Amino acid sequence: MARTRKSKIRVLKDPDLQSGDAVWVYMRHSPGEDQTIFSQRKDVERYVADNQLVVAEWFVDEAKTAAEVAGRADFERMLAASRQQPPPVKAIIVWDLSRFSRDHLEAQFYTADLRLRGYQIISILDDIPSGEMGMVFEALIMWKNAKFLRDLQAATIRGIDALVSDRQVIDGKERVGFSGGGFPPRGYVARTVQVGTKPSGKPLTRTIWELTPDEDLRGRVARAWQIAIDAA
Repeated sequence: MARTRKSKIRVLKDPDLQSGDAVWVYMRHSPGEDQTIFSQRKDVERYVADNQLVVAEWFVDEAKTAAEVAGRADFERMLAASRQQPPPVKAIIVWDLSRFSRDHLEAQFYTADLRLRGYQIISILDDIPSGEMGMVFEALIMWKNAKFLRDLQAATIRGIDALVSDRQVIDGKERVGFSGGGFPPRGYVARTVQVGTKPSGKPLTRTIWELTPDEDLRGRVARAWQIAIDAA
């Protein structure tokens, strides 16, 4: 008699957590996002208290991009811990699904992998219905998160391109190209100058890198040469 293979397709159901059940929480914050780890934690603590759950462990990645999972130490630690059998907790709570990843393929892969291991994934911000439509809503949310990342990357590139090709007269001389951020090379300092006024009335500024004597570096170079002379 032929065996019928059981389908691994599962519909999303409302969390069947009971009072006192243990859960994990994963939080991630990217530089520039309005929310913070603190604000995420407040929302999660409120959800946990309302549902009388117990947080067995908090996994937190601060200042980590949503573009990829590689390099997120606590996310990778959570994945390693999730391979225990039986699962040590019933669910993993996130502030929203973009905490996992804004790359929709990675987000789908890791949520599916964790669910197949027996974990429920609970997003407290995303309004995902139960039943078969839940999978549709979740896929749309992941697509929206990926589109946000692509739009942000495109806007960032446009902004940097505009800065490096901009022309302004500073200190009586025409200058082409300005800093898009980051730290200046050794021996240079960043100086912010006003080059105009925005339509809102606020000052329009540009940041330039200026060569300046670095006495600390000068002293160490001189000392290195002196050591070499003495050795010779």
